[in-house]
Amino acid sequence: EFCRTVKKIVICTCEEVKSLKLGPAYTAAAPGHES
Repeated sequence: EFCRTVKKIVICTCEEVKSLKLGPAYTAAAPGHES
């Protein structure tokens, strides 16, 4: 899976977010990713 669910919140790595083009909301939620 590209993303994992933590506390009912779908978070992805920065790289995966870019690949999926999910949007800034997911990017901001991605651990280790700043702005």
